[in-house]
Amino acid sequence: MKGIGMNKFSGISVAVALLAAATLAGCPLVPTVDLQTQNFAAAGDAATSLEGKQLYFMPDSSESFYSRTVVDNITALPVSTATHTAVDFGVADPAVVTLPAGSEINFYGTSYGTIYIHSNGTVALEAGAAANGTASGHFSLKQISLLPVDATTAGSAVSYQVAANAVTVTFENVGGSSFQGEFFVKGATEDDIALSYPTIDAAVAAGVVGFSRGQLAGLTQEEIDLFFANEFVGTGSDLGTTNTSSAKLGF
Repeated sequence: MKGIGMNKFSGISVAVALLAAATLAGCPLVPTVDLQTQNFAAAGDAATSLEGKQLYFMPDSSESFYSRTVVDNITALPVSTATHTAVDFGVADPAVVTLPAGSEINFYGTSYGTIYIHSNGTVALEAGAAANGTASGHFSLKQISLLPVDATTAGSAVSYQVAANAVTVTFENVGGSSFQGEFFVKGATEDDIALSYPTIDAAVAAGVVGFSRGQLAGLTQEEIDLFFANEFVGTGSDLGTTNTSSAKLGF
């Protein structure tokens, strides 16, 4: 798809075009691009799929798609939080972090100099309500949903660090879960994203993990329905497995 410049069209335009093509061809329509997002339908599903793993995402040359490599046996957070800056959601939720020049995060080809760390386990790249309990909420904002949690609970520790090569956001001891997102900004791993899950509480709430480009922002209900019928079908990606190709399924 990217070879013919499909990334220049809106998500809904792609959905309509693919639906028409599939209908004419007389074959069922399935998503052709892995959206790097999974909707975990029940409590405990995320722990079963992701605990002890690191999801490592790499953009392709067009920066319109990501591939994913899964590393097993992650038993600790990759980056120490000893020098991180603590987030206090009692002061502000989300915590707004302005990144210094040279440390901007690149996400789907766009550079962002501000991140919004939400207590529900998301790192958003624009202001707004960062819902991650449902797929429709997740796709309404440009964001990365690390895990659906409540980091306002007692004992939770959330922090961030802006280093020479990466911006790191960490959630520790959040209802028994500890996880971390690394957004690489310089060097050989520039623009890659790593999400690490050494510990996930089996009771973590149902919800979404993964990437959103804000595909549903401003769409009508009919367009939203088309998106879920043709682009994000079922529970979406299988994040616990490696997918090194942007073309996940065909028809």
